[in-house]
Amino acid sequence: MFTSLIKSLGFRVFVRTSDNPTYCFFTDGDRIGYAQWSDFRQSVSSVHKPSTVNGTGFQVAEEITKASLDAALSTIVPIWARGDVKKYKNMDAYLNASKWNSELIEV
Repeated sequence: MFTSLIKSLGFRVFVRTSDNPTYCFFTDGDRIGYAQWSDFRQSVSSVHKPSTVNGTGFQVAEEITKASLDAALSTIVPIWARGDVKKYKNMDAYLNASKWNSELIEV
């Protein structure tokens, strides 16, 4: 399970359900990233406040590794992005941004 790998790399990990999750949000305490996996693929993305132009994050890699997780945390705005992209101040701000976000549980 990738949540164990991500935790072993020193990140806090949040999931919607602890029963066989297929994605998670992770944080180094301030910055937030997102990882998703299945039997066929993996992806790692940055996380930012919702935007009608840029969505809620930018994919940075197709493999979950220490380097890709770090890249997701440090990605601000790709050169091709348009409009205003705003990051969350920290994980608490993300969790408090909506009822949906607040339902994530730390594993």
